[in-house]
Formats: sequence, structure tokens, C-alpha cells
Amino acid sequence: GGGGGGRGAVMADVALAPTAPVYWRIMDPGGLVRSGDRGKMERVAIDPPVQGLTNGAAPTPAVCWLVGRAGLVLLSSDGRTFERVATPTTEDLASVIAVDARQARLTTTTGRVFLTTDGGKTWKEL
Repeated sequence: GGGGGGRGAVMADVALAPTAPVYWRIMDPGGLVRSGDRGKMERVAIDPPVQGLTNGAAPTPAVCWLVGRAGLVLLSSDGRTFERVATPTTEDLASVIAVDARQARLTTTTGRVFLTTDGGKTWKEL
């Protein structure tokens, strides 16, 4: 795959479980837009703001994992606030697949894969 420098806003739609009525969109830098009740859009700020978000996964309406450049991993378990999670790598992260707030799998841009089953406290390379 090609890289591609990025100018302007990064807009990536976060994969969401089909039954969940919530839709997330990454608005780089610094936050997301979340559609909630009856499609009402609300901005969700990331504090402190971050740049370089590349992908995300929202397995439930409240849980959202975000990944980005230089090993950036963020997690929300309440759908409102994000916390930085300890990262297993300083490589750029290309994707995240999540089951819930505890289980997620990261893939780097070089193809390395990491798994957590404890919300990012520990990671195992696959």
C-alpha cells in the first residue's frame, strides 16, 4: 500500500458494530464527531488534543479505540472521554480491531500485530 502525506483534515469513519446506533468520524486534529440519539451530532474533544489519528474501532456505542502515528492509542469506555493507552510500539499504527474495552488488536503500517486483553495495560505481539 502507498503512504501518502497528509494535508488538511484526516477524515476516517470508525468501524462500528452493525447493531450500535452510534456513528463516529475522526476530525483531525483534536477530536471526533459522534452521532448519538436520533442522529444528533456532537463533537467529542480529545484532551489534550492529539494529531495523527489514522483509524478507529467502536465495538459498542460507548467503547471506541483510536490509533495513530508513532504508536498512538486512545480508548474511550464511556463514549465521551478518551485516555491515552500504553502503546506496544512507536511505529505508525494502520488499524485497530476491537471486541470491547478490554480486547483489541493493532496492526502497524509494517504489518506487525499486537493484542491486548486487559484494556492496553499489556500487549502481546502475534
